[in-house]
Amino acid sequence: MYPKQRDGITIQTVGDEMVVLDQDNDQIHQLNATASLILSHCDGQTSDILIADVLVCQFDIDHNTAIGDVQNAIIQLRELELVR
Repeated sequence: MYPKQRDGITIQTVGDEMVVLDQDNDQIHQLNATASLILSHCDGQTSDILIADVLVCQFDIDHNTAIGDVQNAIIQLRELELVR
């Protein structure tokens, strides 16, 4: 799976978090540090497994937990129409 940020969103980083403006859907989303890190790696070239590797290094969690967290976050980001 190679998720990619959708065109038409504007991202502002605030500390470890992100504020995402979705002008197409007239919505603003505030993402926590984990979701922000995941979204920042959704470039269409990085797999969910590689994103999980980043989470393992960043947050001191085991790889299986990281994979689950990434997959769940990507599902939610897709539901919000922030990634495709």
